[in-house]
Amino acid sequence: MDIRIAFAHPAVTLAIAIATTTFGAGPALAQGASAPAPKGSAEAELAAAQEEARVLAERAAGAALIDTTPPVLRRINITGNVNAQQVGQSVDADIQVTDNLSGVVYYYVSLRSPSGNQTLFRVKRPPAPFTNVSSTVTLGLEPYSHPGFTKFSEPGTWVADYFYAYDANGNTISYNEFQLRSLGDTQFHVTNFGPYDIVPPRLLSGVIETRTVRLSKPPAFTSPGTMPYASGNMTISDSGNGTFSGPYSAYLAFCLPDGGGGCIDSLLMYGETNRSGISQSTVIVGTQLKANQRTGVYEMWYIQLADLAGNSRYINTNFRNYFPTTTVVVNR
Repeated sequence: MDIRIAFAHPAVTLAIAIATTTFGAGPALAQGASAPAPKGSAEAELAAAQEEARVLAERAAGAALIDTTPPVLRRINITGNVNAQQVGQSVDADIQVTDNLSGVVYYYVSLRSPSGNQTLFRVKRPPAPFTNVSSTVTLGLEPYSHPGFTKFSEPGTWVADYFYAYDANGNTISYNEFQLRSLGDTQFHVTNFGPYDIVPPRLLSGVIETRTVRLSKPPAFTSPGTMPYASGNMTISDSGNGTFSGPYSAYLAFCLPDGGGGCIDSLLMYGETNRSGISQSTVIVGTQLKANQRTGVYEMWYIQLADLAGNSRYINTNFRNYFPTTTVVVNR
C-alpha cells in the first residue's frame, strides 16, 4: 500500500517523480533503468527510500503471512524557535510512528520556509524494526538535518510539510502539510534580523565538454578496464534579496531515450563550487560511467542548481537557451 500526497513541494514532487519512473513533463524511465537524483538532496533521499521500500515489498510478495498495513504517524509536535543569526540553531520534534506487525524501519520529515523556497529534512532509521518508534529528534542542525539553518534562512513561520515512512515489509505511507497539522503542532518561528537569501541561483550558460565517450577507452594513465568520465561546466549566478549566499552545487542529467517517450538509461553529472559567498561561479560537473552503461545518444534531461541557503532551481526545458549542444554520445 502506498498513500501519496496530492500537493507536494518541488523537492518531494521531483523525488516521487524519480521513484515512480517519471520526471515532470519529461520522459519516463524504463523499468530496470536507474534514475539520477541529486546526491545529498531531499530528492535523492526520498527516491532512495522509496526504492528500498519497493525492494522490501517485492521480496515479501507471495509469502504465506505478511504485513500489508503501512505504518501510522500518531503524533508530531515541534517545539522551539530559531534565531538564524546565531550558530547551532535547531528545533525539537516529538514524533511517534507505529506499525502493527513488521515494524518501522525508516521515516523522513521535512520543513519548509514561509515562501517554500527553502527546505530542510531529517531522516530516522531505527537500528532494528520496531512496532512503536517514539522519540524527540533534532531538526535543522547539521549533521542531523540537511541543510541546517544558516544566517541566510528565511524569517517567519516555518512548517512541517511532508512525512514519509515505511516498515520492514515495504509498506509505505506519507502525509502532506495539511494532514500533519491534525496530528500536532507543526509550526515554529525563525527570526532573522540580518539580510537573508530566498532567491534561487540562475543558470547563465553551459558547455558539454565530453560530447562523445568511449566505454572501451579508459582515462589517460589509468589501468585497462577503468571506466571513462563525462563532464561539462555551467556558469551560475546568485543575486539573493538583500544578500546572496552564493552558488553551491549543480547537477546535469541526461536520458537515453527508448524511442517510446521513456528512458532506458541515464547519466548524472555533479559538481560543487570552490568558494562560498561569490555571486557568480563556473562549476565543473562530471560523472564516471557505469560498466553496464548502455550505448547511444543521451539527451539532456534536467538541471538542478542550489545555493548555500538551500534555494534550488529546476530546469527541464529550453536547454538550447544555455547550451550550444545538448547530447552526449556513448559508444563502445
